[in-house]
Amino acid sequence: MLSVTDAFSITQQHLLTLPTEIVSLTDAKGRVLRETVRADRDFPPFDRVAMDGIGIRFADYKAGQRTFRVVGMQRAGQPQQTLSDANTCIEVMTGAMLPIGVDTVVRYEEIRIDDGKAAIVVEDTPWGPIQRSQHIHPQATDREAGDELLPVGTKLGPSELAVAASVGQSTLSVTVLPRVALISTGDELVSITDTPLPYQIRRSNTYMLQAALASLGIQATLHHIIDDEAVLQENLLHLLTTNDVLILSGGVSAGKADFVPAVLARLGVQKHFHKVEQRPGKPLWFGTSAAGKTVFALPAIQSQRYFVPIGTYSLTYEFRWV
Repeated sequence: MLSVTDAFSITQQHLLTLPTEIVSLTDAKGRVLRETVRADRDFPPFDRVAMDGIGIRFADYKAGQRTFRVVGMQRAGQPQQTLSDANTCIEVMTGAMLPIGVDTVVRYEEIRIDDGKAAIVVEDTPWGPIQRSQHIHPQATDREAGDELLPVGTKLGPSELAVAASVGQSTLSVTVLPRVALISTGDELVSITDTPLPYQIRRSNTYMLQAALASLGIQATLHHIIDDEAVLQENLLHLLTTNDVLILSGGVSAGKADFVPAVLARLGVQKHFHKVEQRPGKPLWFGTSAAGKTVFALPAIQSQRYFVPIGTYSLTYEFRWV
């Protein structure tokens, strides 16, 4: 009997292969990236002001200058200005291009501006003495043009989408979402809208699995098949044809009505394992078809945790009731 670790390893050797599609950036959350996203220019693309304050030439400060005539203002989003005269400064805002001729930024917290002149009044700053190049974010220190930002296989969350937007990727190549059918089996199961007879219970596992898949952005369909071998075979043949993944609940143990393993074999689904060294949940079955379809057959048990890899997606869930 396989250990849980070995069973998981086998599932990783038979991952579902899915095609790719192009989607809008606004529709890509939760999808799996199938292209490399690279920097289209340096980041930052220019020497960037990192603090609001004044931009000066450090040589003037080092020579003893402490008062500077303000000759302009450089805001974020404006073309680059030039500081050409000695003992002058330009007011600079966070995110702005560093003006030509400026090599040091002094924060507003360390200066006083009166009558068009900025005087440095605090020299012992929280970062120590004023230094050349302070509060400047140099060009390309984060990334250089052409650098890989997001590799193939990245699951796209809010941060990743922001990165893609920053390099102008309005569309992205992603893995197609798998078509998944969730199938409960058993004569003892009735619809959630029915009142069970004393020997029946309502179906619930497939609803739990459907919700877990929805959290991955995958919309799964729900199906129920009675304990009839011919009916089971007919329905599973149709579902294998129209879906990428089948996840069955029940019918996989050693009971007289547990037809799932035999029916899957007749339908050409190759078994990779059946039974895992775990309690509960020993009868777990996993296989793949010649067409590359993935099938998990889960025992109808209480309280067992599973991990199901579906191509580049994964699903972790807890089996609580039939």
